[in-house]
Amino acid sequence: MPHSGWITLTISIFAMTVSGCGQQSPPPPTEELIDVSSMSPVERSEFSQEIHNELERIEGLEATDPPVFELPRPEYWVVSEPRSLGGDGFSVAYQNGMAPTVTLYQYTRGHKTIPNDLNSPILLNEVEQVCNGIEQIAMLKQYEADQIEKGRKTLGDSATEAHSATYMLNFDGQKKRSDAYIWSHNNAILKLRITWNSEGAPFEQKWLHGLLTEFGKACETQ
Repeated sequence: MPHSGWITLTISIFAMTVSGCGQQSPPPPTEELIDVSSMSPVERSEFSQEIHNELERIEGLEATDPPVFELPRPEYWVVSEPRSLGGDGFSVAYQNGMAPTVTLYQYTRGHKTIPNDLNSPILLNEVEQVCNGIEQIAMLKQYEADQIEKGRKTLGDSATEAHSATYMLNFDGQKKRSDAYIWSHNNAILKLRITWNSEGAPFEQKWLHGLLTEFGKACETQ
């Protein structure tokens, strides 16, 4: 188990050789341990920006994987075009001026079969990765990330159940809430990342509840 001052940086190298109609599968991701505890504040800031730039580059690629369910497009929500996750899935952002920003991620991590079972080791591992990622980024950026809830929830008023985790982030006294929902559908991992501009006002939660219901019901019928 790495020391708490280390983070695991996963570097995905996507190489594809096209010969006629055949394609060569990309190699698995490689991992490198980065000791952020020994970095100065300036070095941490530069390292954080490098990660941000790489994520922006990858997510800016054109998405090629089709959604495993029809993406909901509820009224009053602006839905972005799907953005590639670098060869394994895509992300779609949902924005509404009266609600937090919601980003849907669909991916497989190379698994050919993903059970629709919240007790699946694949999903349990995914939950831990999400939680560890939030805490590692908080350490890197030197702000507090307190986990205030972790368990299972239904998506709005639907019957679809998902793993959930809620963190309260403290940026120099300013608190912002961050939520994640993780479940599976049609051999894909689905994750919702919810970024709040505050601790979560009731009217914001009402708008979010409606969108979560749309996601849950879409998975029930497809």
